Order: sequence, then structure tokens, then C-alpha cells
Amino acid sequence: MRIWPTIIGGWLIIMVCIFVLPNMFHKASEPVTASRPMDVLDKQGGPVIGDSGSPEKVRDVVMAFLNLINEGKLDEAATYVDGNHLLNLMAKDKPKDQNDYIDNYVHLFNAGEMGRAKISPPKVISYNMSCTVEIELKNNKKITFVIGLSEMVNDEGPQKEKQWFLTKIEKKT
Repeated sequence: MRIWPTIIGGWLIIMVCIFVLPNMFHKASEPVTASRPMDVLDKQGGPVIGDSGSPEKVRDVVMAFLNLINEGKLDEAATYVDGNHLLNLMAKDKPKDQNDYIDNYVHLFNAGEMGRAKISPPKVISYNMSCTVEIELKNNKKITFVIGLSEMVNDEGPQKEKQWFLTKIEKKT
């Protein structure tokens, strides 16, 4: 019976030698960290200077959006609407079919129904703004919308890409 305490003691000494001693003599190396450059902002706030910061560009974007609706291309017109705005609306309304919901959101009038559109962009262009759009339909009916726009800049890559996205579409009564 004296052999069992010796075996257990020997076993414990071997385990200590295997697990503890190598860690005692191991020198830790310095952790390697990757350099993380900080993003530098050239300007704080304000519209991006260039061809996007003009009333003509806003008018062109809104007209392109309305022309797509007039051609019946609701899926393409929906690409002009800010994705975050659509997601917020869908989170609030919880539609059963998201594609139908998006099509209904941009379906301001029937295809081929637009006669003339009068767009009144604001005098001062900023990142977030809205313009009034008065559409005269072919049946001489007029509908008025307030369309909110936001300028987004994608500066990844060699050139800055500037785009306007629609952030709200409200029918005026």
C-alpha cells in the first residue's frame, strides 16, 4: 500500500514538470501590432465643392428619377432612394413583401402619365436638403411632392464619386 502514495506523488511531479516548468522559462515576445493610420478629414462639414453642389445637378437627379417612373422602371427608380431610409421605413411598417413596398413607395404616378415637371430646388445647396416638385399629368391633374435629398460621397478609390440620394418623398396636399 505504500506504493500508491509514491506513484501519485511521482505523477504530480511529472505533471508539474510538463505544464509549469516550460512556462517559467519561456520569454514572452512583444506582441506584433499592425499599423493603423488615422483617417484625416480635409474639411469639416459643408457641401462637396464640384459639379454635384449645384441646383442644376439636383434638378437632373430628380428629373432622372421621375423619368424612370414615367417609363415604368420602378426598380431602377428605387435605386435613387437612400437604402437606410427604405430600411427605416420597412422597419416601422413591417411589410409582408418588401419589393412591393419599395415599388409602391416610388410609384408616384402611372407609367407614361407625366406631362411636365417643375422642380424648384433651393438656392443654397447643402448635404441634406429638399426641393418641391410639381408634376402636371397628361389628364391636366397636378400633384406636388416634397423630395428630400442627401449628397453622399464615396471617396474609396482614386476618384471621389458624388451622388444624390432621395431621403424622403412626401405628397403635398
